[in-house]
Amino acid sequence: MNQGPKKPNILGIIALVLAVLGTVLACIKAVMALGWIALPIAFIMGIVALFMKNQGKAAAIAAIVISVVGTMVAGAMAVFFVAKDFDDELTGGETVVSNGGSKNDPKGIVGGKDEKGLSRENPLPVGSTIENKDWIVTVNSVDLNAAAKIKAENEFNDDPKPGNVQIMANLTYKYKGSKPEGEYLIPMVEYVTTSGNSISWTDTFLMAPNELESVNTMYNGASATGNIPFEVPAADVEKGTLAVSPGFLGDKRFFAVN
Repeated sequence: MNQGPKKPNILGIIALVLAVLGTVLACIKAVMALGWIALPIAFIMGIVALFMKNQGKAAAIAAIVISVVGTMVAGAMAVFFVAKDFDDELTGGETVVSNGGSKNDPKGIVGGKDEKGLSRENPLPVGSTIENKDWIVTVNSVDLNAAAKIKAENEFNDDPKPGNVQIMANLTYKYKGSKPEGEYLIPMVEYVTTSGNSISWTDTFLMAPNELESVNTMYNGASATGNIPFEVPAADVEKGTLAVSPGFLGDKRFFAVN
């Protein structure tokens, strides 16, 4: 028996639109909760629309398929957002150049792309500033012949080993984070030789004049400036770089030392 042409399935069309909208919303962090609400509603509406008599099935089937796929996408995006938030909490977020240390290149921009400091071959100049969401760090100066000053600070400081020199990097750390309990200042600074070997300031026990304090809790707006000593190979010392991170696990940026 001919029942005539099937009517447009309005409920199926609404379900389809809601499924597409829910999938899109689930990919946007600020409104992803709306996506999680829309997707199951679209799925249920699609099921109901599928069994409506004498009405088209295509929109209903599409709504069911898209709502299922959208839910999987929403789950993946939720994992991504949680992982990113966790990473940002540990690292302080992305490290950016806020002052490239040059009048002609204040942001460290080269050829329209933020490149300076990403590699040892293209380091930031002394005087540059980097930051993430918690810390602002400026490399103020680097003294490549600091053995006499380090010895004068404490007579028990060891003299440089044969073939080595002692240097000092002067840095300023400012805490701009919002943690009410504050955060400890842990300078993440290494000297990197021309051969690629990294040397931490903790590798040798040296006391520097005006040493950067790293044991005090810092609260929003607090800053500290001081020296960090290193003992490094004398050969090509001026061609080495400093690897500096604003946070404990944050991204590094490289600075020239001369």
